[in-house]
Amino acid sequence: MITKSIVFSLENSMHIQASVRITSVSNNNIKDVLSFQPSRYVAIFERFLRQGDVGYYAYLDGKCCHRSWLQKGPQWVSINPFIQMKLEKNEGYIHYCETAPWARGKGIYPAVLSRIAEDHENLCNLFICVNSENKASLRGVEKVGFKERERVDLRIILRIPFYHVSVLSPFCGVPCRSYRVFWPFIIRLLGTCKGKLVKKVFRKKGNENA
Repeated sequence: MITKSIVFSLENSMHIQASVRITSVSNNNIKDVLSFQPSRYVAIFERFLRQGDVGYYAYLDGKCCHRSWLQKGPQWVSINPFIQMKLEKNEGYIHYCETAPWARGKGIYPAVLSRIAEDHENLCNLFICVNSENKASLRGVEKVGFKERERVDLRIILRIPFYHVSVLSPFCGVPCRSYRVFWPFIIRLLGTCKGKLVKKVFRKKGNENA
């Protein structure tokens, strides 16, 4: 399996508007996301707020229809379940973005990204990562002024992740970002596989003794 992720950085921010109300997420409105997301996301977003992340909701006809989150450095952030990128101080990373199916095609995603960029224009760098097969998201981030910076190709071999980073023009003269494998996730994954294997072996022995 090969997953291709594209890391974008904001170069020339464009002001994008849409017919929605965009507001920051707080404990007062955090449950509004239930209009299009399962209840488990409330606990996830409460954790995001506790760790200092900044969230944004967009509302269409009074209903929450989009969510995006911003992490600030210095810290390691996940660009996918297996790989993390290092954020330096005064850098930001936009992630966990999704628009309700019934609200797509209305320019809401780029409008929210534009709002985030404007609210945090003091950041030295602002990044976002998109799967190379997600054409709609690619168009959305490029509309706001994000430019391709690096591609991270992930290959899973025997459940172990291997990745390769390639720097895109015009960033060829710029040092590559720092990346690492997110081993806690890998360890949990391998532990789950081991547990399933043990259960399968015991189940087989039980059938043989029956």
